[in-house]
Amino acid sequence: MEDFGSFKRLKEEVTGDGNKTRQQRDAETEDWVPEKPNPPKKRPPDLNPKPNLKPNAPTLPNPPPDLPLHFKNRINAMNGTQLVLIIQKPLTDTDVNIHNSRLSIPLSQIKPQDFLTEDEIKDFDKHNKVMEEVPFIDPSGEVNTMTLTQWDIRKPSGTKSSSYILRTNWNKVLKANLKTTSELKAKRVIQIWSFRRQVGDEQQLGLALVVLNTEGEGSSSS
Repeated sequence: MEDFGSFKRLKEEVTGDGNKTRQQRDAETEDWVPEKPNPPKKRPPDLNPKPNLKPNAPTLPNPPPDLPLHFKNRINAMNGTQLVLIIQKPLTDTDVNIHNSRLSIPLSQIKPQDFLTEDEIKDFDKHNKVMEEVPFIDPSGEVNTMTLTQWDIRKPSGTKSSSYILRTNWNKVLKANLKTTSELKAKRVIQIWSFRRQVGDEQQLGLALVVLNTEGEGSSSS
């Protein structure tokens, strides 16, 4: 018994509870409130914010402007009909780089689901998605011929990105419109229109390229 009494006195000395009643100890426990963590310090506002270095994408006019009259006259002179706006897009660096020598028309941006007729699609597929000698009216009104192809690019995600590609005489068009009001520069908004003209018993596809100025009007070149 003496050993138990000694142990009890030692415990009271260590805990400091020897002179406290049970009610006092319970009350102290109830009054205890955990300390709240200090709120995070607010970061002072940046008085010299960094400018947004990402260039703004060109604004596409909506609704798109109609085909300029001098283009309509040029197409009429070729007995062309069935005018359709295919795409309105800003030119990319790749489009205007002479080392690439091509203009891309992403299928995802084409206005009609497909501007080719059923017979043209069949012939296109039959020739490995290549169409030769497509009449092409450039911004200056000159008529060249283009080769129309389709490129399919597989992405790492497994999806496919497809574009129609105009090539063969594209660099000729770039050079012909240098230092003019219709110069083909990156970020400049263009339109590509399709038309059909009667050649013998067949309807031949033709294309026209229009450069839009900053006001969203058709190119003023003639």
